[in-house]
Amino acid sequence: MQSKRPSQSSRAVTESLETRRLLAGVTIITHGFNSSAGDGSWADRMGDAVADRAGGAAQYTLAVTGSSSAPNAHTFTLDAGSPPWSAAGDASNPSGELIIKLDWGAVSASSGVSTVEVADYTSGVLIAGLLPRSLLELPIHLIGHSRGASLIVALARNLGRAGLWVDQLTGLDSHPVDGVREPPLLNFDWGDAPMEAHANVLYADSYYRPANGNLFDFGGEPIPGAANFGPLDLPGGSSLDHSDVHAFYHGTIDRDSTSNGAGGPIVASWYGDAASRASAGFDRTRLGKGARLTAGIGTTFGGTGMRTAVAVTSAQWFSNVGLLSLSDLDGTISAGEPTSLQYVYQESHAGSANIEFAIDNNTNPYDGAIVQLGSDSRPSTGGANAAGSFSFSMPLLADGIKFVSTKITNPDGRVRYAYLNAPLAYADGRAVVMTREFTGEIAGNLQLTEPRNFAPGGVPTAADRLVLQRNVVGEINSLQTVDAVAVMGQALLRLNSAGTNLRTESLQVGNQATLDIGLANVIVDYDETSPALPLNARIATAYNGGAWDGPGITSSQVLVAPGTAVGIAFAGHVFTSFPGAFGGEWVDATTVLITRTLVADANLDLAVDLDDFTILAANFGQSDRIFGQGDFNYSGAVSLDDFTILASAFGTFLPAATPSGRLPGLAAPTPPARFSKSPITADVLALEW
Repeated sequence: MQSKRPSQSSRAVTESLETRRLLAGVTIITHGFNSSAGDGSWADRMGDAVADRAGGAAQYTLAVTGSSSAPNAHTFTLDAGSPPWSAAGDASNPSGELIIKLDWGAVSASSGVSTVEVADYTSGVLIAGLLPRSLLELPIHLIGHSRGASLIVALARNLGRAGLWVDQLTGLDSHPVDGVREPPLLNFDWGDAPMEAHANVLYADSYYRPANGNLFDFGGEPIPGAANFGPLDLPGGSSLDHSDVHAFYHGTIDRDSTSNGAGGPIVASWYGDAASRASAGFDRTRLGKGARLTAGIGTTFGGTGMRTAVAVTSAQWFSNVGLLSLSDLDGTISAGEPTSLQYVYQESHAGSANIEFAIDNNTNPYDGAIVQLGSDSRPSTGGANAAGSFSFSMPLLADGIKFVSTKITNPDGRVRYAYLNAPLAYADGRAVVMTREFTGEIAGNLQLTEPRNFAPGGVPTAADRLVLQRNVVGEINSLQTVDAVAVMGQALLRLNSAGTNLRTESLQVGNQATLDIGLANVIVDYDETSPALPLNARIATAYNGGAWDGPGITSSQVLVAPGTAVGIAFAGHVFTSFPGAFGGEWVDATTVLITRTLVADANLDLAVDLDDFTILAANFGQSDRIFGQGDFNYSGAVSLDDFTILASAFGTFLPAATPSGRLPGLAAPTPPARFSKSPITADVLALEW
């Protein structure tokens, strides 16, 4: 585990959560009245859950202490078992993620200390520096419950005074003690900051429930300018409804948990169903990757959320860059193809800011980028936001998951980082911008039909470009149609039975990844350049000289059925007219077909006969060929070795696998009759040539 310990609500398989590499950033979590963020608290357990979603994180506790009238001291402690953030980029913390539990329990129950005072002290500590590098260089997510929501509002404002964007502010049953919405007889006003979102907050969201008449079970309130969810109805929770809200949010981080690990139950019915739980709460964060609601995005960042002005007053302040997007329309960028990166930046200094652009192997800026793309000098914006664009040609890269990064440096030398929050699956000279990642985090359910197994949450649609990476395992039990599929790293994607076809316009399989087609079919209905040659090469790595024990495109069925292989062919070589019916699916001429068949069945008709010999003869001695053109050993060329394979299999046939469903009017193909002809000999080969 990368996080310091497993949650008390640990799932059966937690290792799968470590498969993700997401955007490095800082998450600050804090509590409310008379509570704490110490070891074993709900805030501490929420930190563990965020660390799991990040694929590991450095976790610290910042404890603010003081007198009954003012916060005036603090400690900053690395949690036991956690890798230090100073080692970001090392094997101990590859994500570069940082989580801080802000514990102000020593003063949170004092009527003499307001959240404004705690925020003033805390922001000074954060800006002054707690670590060898400024933790404020990364995107910041502030999460606060009850009075803690008021605290993070004031903290966000103070960071804005230092010129810093706050990526997200999340209020959980927000309840400032400010004389508003206080229970009768307890109408206190401790001077807490009112609920609002300031102009430096990109996205704000809020989750709240109404007061229930219990004097000691405070109700929450919405945040003006945020995406507000409530009043929530959360039956079956803890004895205090107020605490159920942070348990509700925890359940959107750890999406199969039944407890927040600190005594708070998480009830499945709170979310309606698995699909709703998958797309709620934490899904709309930097790590969750879900689409943010316009109502919660500030107007200066393109949304409709109203914001309270905040002026830069610090003598030393930061510049900002973010909101990255690629201009490519179809989501695929070939090596050498020109494209451009759009971004938004802010430079409050009188001088210019320098913005650097790069491609990285991960989203940790501290372990070095792999390719520098160039830089731009941008003039001062006077404190306003400005749009920019950077043009570049996609470089030729090694296969793998890549990320586009930016770094802005202001005249004072302070830097901030931002990443395109969508991975690029790079293989065979093509980068595909992925829209959804299979995370495999739901114990006992590796299906692509489980909405909680994805970031962002939800079952992939036909328009999605789906990626599996690192060592995640995914399974398909029914027809899956998506725009693009990339199986990268050491990931495994299995098609579990006949008829569980995978249909896509783009297929990439990394050189260490595996696609196991079983008895199913893969249909790659490409638009422009045929992917047949690189896919044939991926079958070759799995074939591994006939052992079928390598990574790549394989079928677990070939190991239990001697004489079978993974066949790949152009639809135009299989059908004489279109549309054609393949495995219960209609196909057109610009389609590559992959299926389990016989070792020399070039036309994929489940028989080795004269038709296959004719195909081999037409391509004999030629290179840049695939299995469907007679390259039966996947070498990329057709030679005597392929003829020998055909000769040994001549006259065999294979019964058709029974699919789970077919197109209307499509009958199952009849297996060909066994040929009584003698195998082709070298003399026949010479005669035919």
